[in-house]
Amino acid sequence: MKTAVISDIHIDINKDYEVIEAISEYVRDNGAELLLIAGDISNCVTDTLSAVRRLEKESGAKVLYVPGNHDMWDEKSAYAHNDEIYRLYLEDEHCLSGKAFETEKSWIVGDLGWYDYSFGNRNLHTFEEFEKMKIGTRTVQDSLFNVWSRDNTGRCAWFVDRLKEQLDKNPGKDIVLVTHMLSHEFFLVPESREQWSYLNAFMGSESLKQLCLEYNVKYAICGHIHYRKDTAQANTTWLCRCLNYQQEWLGEKDVRKQVAEAMEILDL
Repeated sequence: MKTAVISDIHIDINKDYEVIEAISEYVRDNGAELLLIAGDISNCVTDTLSAVRRLEKESGAKVLYVPGNHDMWDEKSAYAHNDEIYRLYLEDEHCLSGKAFETEKSWIVGDLGWYDYSFGNRNLHTFEEFEKMKIGTRTVQDSLFNVWSRDNTGRCAWFVDRLKEQLDKNPGKDIVLVTHMLSHEFFLVPESREQWSYLNAFMGSESLKQLCLEYNVKYAICGHIHYRKDTAQANTTWLCRCLNYQQEWLGEKDVRKQVAEAMEILDL
């Protein structure tokens, strides 16, 4: 199945650009039958659910996604708890959380994933410092908008267990694992950049990488870090294909060019 892959489209932060139209056009022009989004569609669950349906209608492709941490913040709605927001995603047929999607060749499994500080520099920072989710004047925004951040290591282990449940159901096909959080240290920000020896701790988890290696995942798709690059190790190819915030775009502020540079086409 010809599949288009992208992440971190942030339709609200990029509201001055025709993001949905550009993605839909690219999918149509490339004849993709499936669109995979690795999270951070918007900062509001109702906007995210609406955008997914609009993308499916306008692109003509099946759309599947995992929520990102921004999708869990829900700045506009009145949901009392992140568990309630997450339940809405579980109930959505387009969301991979809690269920897998099977193609002729592939078993596609996904969920948000989380972080357990394993990607932070533990020689420079203590566990207690990571738990504060703040360094200098910088605050990790999940600590303000997501109550799951009260138990990051436990939440990360919870997501790994949920993913294992779906991976164990694989009928013997190539595995595609989609998480919003990073599953490989290749995508971390160099520690030479100020404070990233600390902030990398909130980008993903080594346990997600081990999951990829243990289950011989063919493609591991992630986002969150706002990179557009790939790497390979053993039999796994990791893809990080983020559209990013418009203020981060390099070169011309042309959303169609940015979508084309961010998108990856796979045969699943």
